[in-house]
Amino acid sequence: MIISDREHIIVKQETACEDTVYVKYEGNDDYIYVPDGVTIIGSNAFSGSDAKQVFIPSSVAEIQKNAFNHCSITDISIPDSVFIIGDSAFSYCDNLYEITIPNNVYEIGSNAFLNCKNLKALNFPTDTRSLKGHTFAYCTNLEQLLVYGDIDEFGVDDFIGCDNLTIYCKKDSNISRYAEEHGIPYKDITPYTLTLELRIQDEGNDIIDLSDHTKGRSR
Repeated sequence: MIISDREHIIVKQETACEDTVYVKYEGNDDYIYVPDGVTIIGSNAFSGSDAKQVFIPSSVAEIQKNAFNHCSITDISIPDSVFIIGDSAFSYCDNLYEITIPNNVYEIGSNAFLNCKNLKALNFPTDTRSLKGHTFAYCTNLEQLLVYGDIDEFGVDDFIGCDNLTIYCKKDSNISRYAEEHGIPYKDITPYTLTLELRIQDEGNDIIDLSDHTKGRSR
C-alpha cells in the first residue's frame, strides 16, 4: 500500500514485519520531519536533498544504503530505536559536522560516512558490533572520536584519511588496540568514565569536548 502526499512517499509493506518504508522525499524544505510510524528510511530516500535538518522518529529501526548520501544536512539526530546504518547512508554529506551513533546500533555499513569533510566529532555511547570498511574514510576534519563502550569488529581502512583524529577510549579495548596498530593517537578515558557517564546522562548524547579531561594521557 502506498501512502503519499505532495512531499512524502511512504510504502506500507504487507509482510509479517509490517514495515513502513519512507521511500522518497520530493519537497524542498530546509527542515523535514519524517512521519511517526515509519520503520525504515529507504535507499536513496533523501539522496541529493538540500534539507539542512531531518528529524527521525523513534519508530525507525533501519537507515538503508545511500539514504542521505550527497545530502546538505548539517546535523541529524538518530534515535536509539535504530539498529542498522546501511552502506553509504551518509556519504558525501559535506555540511555534516557532528554525529552521535545511537545506543542500539550494532552495524554500520561500508562507506557509511565516507568523505564527510566537515565532520569534526563522533560519539559512540555504547558498544557497536561492527564497522564494515571505509566507514569514516576521508573525513579529513574529524578530530574527536569518543568510544565510551567498544567496537567489536573493524573493516578495511575505516579511518583512512582522518589525519587529524584522536580517539578517546578505554585502555586495553578493541578500539585502543586498533588505534595503536594503525598509528592513530588515542587517549585513555578510563579514569574519567564516571565523570563522562554523568555528563552523558545530563547532556544526552551531545558531543562532549574531551580535551580538558584527558590532558597528558596520549598513547
